[in-house]
Parts: sequence; C-alpha cells; structure tokens
Amino acid sequence: MVTEIKPTGTFLSIPSPDSITIFWRFNEVGFRSGSLDCIRRFDSTKGEWYISRAFIKRTEDRGKGIGSEMMCMLKEHVANQGGEFITVHPGGYEENKRKQFNFYRKNGFVNGRDKGELLYQIS
Repeated sequence: MVTEIKPTGTFLSIPSPDSITIFWRFNEVGFRSGSLDCIRRFDSTKGEWYISRAFIKRTEDRGKGIGSEMMCMLKEHVANQGGEFITVHPGGYEENKRKQFNFYRKNGFVNGRDKGELLYQIS
C-alpha cells in the first residue's frame, strides 16, 4: 500500500500568460524553500514551455511531494494557457542528475528530441 503525504507549508503562484513562478515556504517567516520557474518559448509556434529552474532548497524537504505539487500547478497553468508541451534539461543545481531525471520521469516526462532533454505532453 502506498500512502501519499501531502506537503505542509504554503504555496504561492505568480502566473502570467507567458510564464509562471511557483514558490513554496515551510514556515510563516516566509523564507523561500522551493521554487519552480517556467516560461513560454517565444521562438516556438507549438505552445512549448520550458522549465528554467526547479529546486527544493533544504535536502530534508526533498522527497516529500513538494516538487510534485508544484509540478501539478505548473501543468495546470500551461494547459490553461494553451500550451502543448513542457521541456526541461535537468542538471543545473545538483550534481546527481539521475535523481533529477527520476523526479521528472515520476511526474510524467519522457525523453525529448535532444540529448538530455525531457518532455511532458499536455493532454
């Protein structure tokens, strides 16, 4: 049996037609503990969005569903803006790229067109 743990803390979304930033903080002081940024690719006519940054700052907060919750918020926003897919090239903040690839695959991303790229198709 798998039990899902809903992350505690506060989520804040700052959406626009061409971008979204989602913050997560773990306490009322307001320290940013996680962030997910995504922008619409201006050179794309196919509704492509690109994740430019995603992180959970404290290692003890990772693996608790926070990133996946932010990813759900992102997917909903992109779909509402008519986006067709989201791409990402994992590997910017942490040396362990395998963990990053596993996170995105767990959230529905598959191998993309280019080496190192992952892609999520909006259904």
